[in-house]
Amino acid sequence: MSDGEVDGLVSSHSLLMLQCEVPADVNLRLARAARRTGVPVLLDAGGEDRDMDRELLECCSFVIPNETELGRLARRMGGEEDREDGVEVDGGLVDAVLDDAGPHLDRETVV
Repeated sequence: MSDGEVDGLVSSHSLLMLQCEVPADVNLRLARAARRTGVPVLLDAGGEDRDMDRELLECCSFVIPNETELGRLARRMGGEEDREDGVEVDGGLVDAVLDDAGPHLDRETVV
């Protein structure tokens, strides 16, 4: 498929949900199309234990990790996981919060 065809497919939806069980190159291609067409991206960080591509994370509006996945993601991105108020990923990419709502990323700090 051409980029234009992928853009057309993605732009016809109001949200793109990605999962780590899908090959990384497919997720990244779809996420890029969503970024180009203004479609929000939700990434379920569960599943296969693999490195998260920084560009993929930058395309995401929301990342949904459980506590274990959040710690793994923070360590891979060079963050700290022992702060009382959550996990902050260095470089300002994301600020992850562990609170009564469970682990989640603060969308306001996603680059």
